Amino acid sequence: MATTVRGFLRVTLAALAVAFLNSASATAQTYASVRLLQANDGYLYGTTYSGGADGLGSVFRLDLDGNAATLHSFGDIDGANPAAGLIQATDGFFYGTTTAGGTHNRGVVFRMDPSFHVTVMHSFEGPDGASPYAPVVQSFDGNIYGTTPYGGAADLGTIFRIDPAGEFTSLHSFDDEGGAMPFGGLLDGNPLIGTTVAGGSDGRGIVFAYDTSSGTLDTYHSFLGYYGDGDLPVAGLTYGSDGIYGVTQFGGEYGCGTVFRVDFSPVITIHSFERTVDGCEPTADLVVAYGGLYGTTLSGGPNGTPDGAPTMFRVDESGAVTTVHIFEGPEGGTPSGPLLLASDGNLYGTATGGGAYGYGTVFRTEPSGDTIALYSFGAPEVLPPTVTGFTPGSGVPGTTVVITGTNFDAASVVAFKTASTIAFTIDSPTQITVNVPSGATTGKIKVTNAAGDGFSATDFTVLSGPTITSFTPTAGPVTT
Repeated sequence: MATTVRGFLRVTLAALAVAFLNSASATAQTYASVRLLQANDGYLYGTTYSGGADGLGSVFRLDLDGNAATLHSFGDIDGANPAAGLIQATDGFFYGTTTAGGTHNRGVVFRMDPSFHVTVMHSFEGPDGASPYAPVVQSFDGNIYGTTPYGGAADLGTIFRIDPAGEFTSLHSFDDEGGAMPFGGLLDGNPLIGTTVAGGSDGRGIVFAYDTSSGTLDTYHSFLGYYGDGDLPVAGLTYGSDGIYGVTQFGGEYGCGTVFRVDFSPVITIHSFERTVDGCEPTADLVVAYGGLYGTTLSGGPNGTPDGAPTMFRVDESGAVTTVHIFEGPEGGTPSGPLLLASDGNLYGTATGGGAYGYGTVFRTEPSGDTIALYSFGAPEVLPPTVTGFTPGSGVPGTTVVITGTNFDAASVVAFKTASTIAFTIDSPTQITVNVPSGATTGKIKVTNAAGDGFSATDFTVLSGPTITSFTPTAGPVTT
């Protein structure tokens, strides 16, 4: 436990807590630090730790142009505070986990159907696991597997399975010597391969293999944290072209973390990060892209600050690291979630902090390294306008009318029944001044913004001007 508090909990769980407290001042989704999923429909799906209708997190969808929609807000009984991304299983449903909520407030495994209805598959009780932080994985046998960093026989975490019928089984309890507290996800296959942030021979985490047929767990490597070895393997593992790769948050030659390759004893460190040179504290899974492996660091980039800025990096199989991007804030604060190579050939990721509202972003990185914020979390909620009154109550086209109500600050159109106009003045969030447009007829006044329409309770009466029906004489000199 001490190793975890020193490392992962210091950086990641503290950030989650801060984001959750900050979410009280935001009314939309806030804080995403997960691997995005590009589903079969082409959209990007993810979760936020906080925000949503009840402040307990949400599931969101985003198109590749940055248009976002909240699909589900967690309400405690169906889970709370998801810290992992989603998978889409072969049945077309989405599966995920939450760190809290559920019947016993120890987190849940949930399923979301294509209509975005969420069902709790299992509520953790403690002995069967608690507070899953990693995404689940569907293995070749059709079962869903996952880990929890807490709970189990020794309260040091578990491996669990959910079969296609929805039956839950706790498969393994970690016991410190054989690893403790798995925060990263499992790598599909038999055996399932993963990491723990603590336990092992030196208490600095392990790489393990769990055989789903025999139910046995083997330790491939116990991290030492010195002599160039890594310390605190927070992230999950990734299949590269010539082996399995991962990162440690600390350790290595400079104490700033490593990239390692699993050669099934021993684990080989292929790169040690150095602060203000090429980054420090990598905590997210690597992704294969553009002929290399891509990842991120929490700090340490060469931007001239004492600790250095967060980075995105590329590492080849020889261990050579290139800094792809240094995060400055507008495109995202700290990129702590894994990257996704999407169908358009760009990399997508999530960042905590930064962006337009300070609550993080979904960012996009092109093969050239150019990086932008595709979407900023925490945008103030836009409510539909309401129209409470107007004066005068009648007039001919061209008459100046003052409309009162609420939520006018983002108004886009004002309509007088059959005629609308965008030529109006927003005096304040509660007042609009407009001239009655040509073609207007008697009826309700409507004010429109992105969230909907607001209508007046009474009709505005459109008067007709004087009408000349005839005159006589039809001609004559001046003064006639």
